[in-house]
Amino acid sequence: MKVTTAGFRPVRRGRVRALALTVLMGIACAVSAQDQPDYKDYLGTRDISTLGLEERASLDAKLTLLLNADLNRYRYFPDQIGPIEVTAKVDLTRGLVVVDLGEVYGPKALELEMERVQSDLENAIFDWIQQTPGVGGVDFLYGGKELYHWFPEERGPEPVSSSGAFETALVSAAHGFYFDHGSGAWRQQGNAHSGAIEDDITQDFASELDALLRSESLVFVHLARSLKPGGEGNVHAASGKPWWKIAARYWLQLEHPDAPEVWNSLPGSTAPDRERREDARSRPLVANHIGAVVAFHLHADTHADTSTRGIRVYHQVGRDADEMLGDCVLRHMQKQIAASSATYRSYPVARHSMAVNRTENRLANMPSVTISVGSLSNADDVAAAHDPLFQAAAMSGVEQGFRAFREGGQCADAPRP
Repeated sequence: MKVTTAGFRPVRRGRVRALALTVLMGIACAVSAQDQPDYKDYLGTRDISTLGLEERASLDAKLTLLLNADLNRYRYFPDQIGPIEVTAKVDLTRGLVVVDLGEVYGPKALELEMERVQSDLENAIFDWIQQTPGVGGVDFLYGGKELYHWFPEERGPEPVSSSGAFETALVSAAHGFYFDHGSGAWRQQGNAHSGAIEDDITQDFASELDALLRSESLVFVHLARSLKPGGEGNVHAASGKPWWKIAARYWLQLEHPDAPEVWNSLPGSTAPDRERREDARSRPLVANHIGAVVAFHLHADTHADTSTRGIRVYHQVGRDADEMLGDCVLRHMQKQIAASSATYRSYPVARHSMAVNRTENRLANMPSVTISVGSLSNADDVAAAHDPLFQAAAMSGVEQGFRAFREGGQCADAPRP
């Protein structure tokens, strides 16, 4: 998005700093007075491109204060001393909120704790982003440097355009057990809340989507993990657990023994959780390896605020085709879920796919989206996630959204029922 400054009144840097301080002082008491600040109330939902320089400075100051207030309710890192202090700024050209976590956290950018930090920050402003024209996602810096300064291997490939019909789709259910070299134990990766386990729930949705893509979209489906029909007796020898509970990295090792670059993509790493990182990487890497032309990554969220719920879709920052795929998927999920039952007529579905920077989408060279099928922290979402009717309706929406995207559908501005 190109933004012109024509008509804007120049503002000196000192004046902007003074304004920012005034804003911070003016809302500090309001933020501390409540546990969950309403970002829409504090920030407004006016089109970002229409803001003047003073208004943008005010917005950046408010975002910084509110994100720090949200973030520092928790201690994320075992060695963390003091609060994590971030700065936030709306990048008008990219249409993103850019959050700088500080250079000290650059080497920790791929740690599990940092994933939680970033997820919490993204969740904090999700609703505001959904309702604010001109901003569509979140990106992170570390002392002004990108992730790739510390981890150049994480830079994704250039997208590859399909020259023919869509032939193969990757369906990837999060997450599965992985071997942790620090503890010497097999650990479960995914979110869990009140007995609901992400790693298990996503397998039900993956099974449904697999069948729909084959029968309706007429594509071959490559599964990142073994599905439940493998049976409890189909045991992964090293862990002693059923194969359907095991992470993709190990299933893909079994399926593609001659492609270690897919499942052993960090051979020089000595990090205790290196196989967890390899698992996340293996999903887009196998999609690239087999020439898949679309990838769907199925997840379930958890939130500190148990009232937060609903379907969300994420795409890679800066990839227009992926954004269109995400918007098509959301529109059709909303239609199918609402039509499935009176119970789900008002089930919350995000308005737009949100741009983020995540391994599963970043390393894929084809349109790729991450789909959260609900929040495990919310009892209504958990009940829905276990309901075969909801599973079928939600995944029917994904399949129909895929077909609309494949046929060149323009879903972003389509009217919602």
